[in-house]
Amino acid sequence: MPQILTPEQCEAAQYVVGGDDFTTIANHMNIDRKTLYNWRQLPEFQAEIDRIVKQMRDGLADRLIRLADRSLEVIEQGLLNGDRHDRSSRARDTLRMLGIQNFVLPGSLPAQPEDNKTL
Repeated sequence: MPQILTPEQCEAAQYVVGGDDFTTIANHMNIDRKTLYNWRQLPEFQAEIDRIVKQMRDGLADRLIRLADRSLEVIEQGLLNGDRHDRSSRARDTLRMLGIQNFVLPGSLPAQPEDNKTL
């Protein structure tokens, strides 16, 4: 029969996820290391650790998506504002940052001299 974790066990799981060692956790919570070791063997305790880790990863992924969206808006504004040379430079920097090397933007090459043949 599955065991429901106590608030103390849930707190210990938070510390485990935080990377604290058993001695530090046991001292902080005023429990024996053996108790913590026994809790760590419980499937419910491991499930709580897994739940906390998943919650942290999901939150981090959401935050990174929001930051990426804001960053792209800043880059886009930089590409839309400024003089032509500045925009072209920003566009090349953006492509370089994305790993697209040697990409030629239309109109970014210097004008080629026309072939002036004399007849």
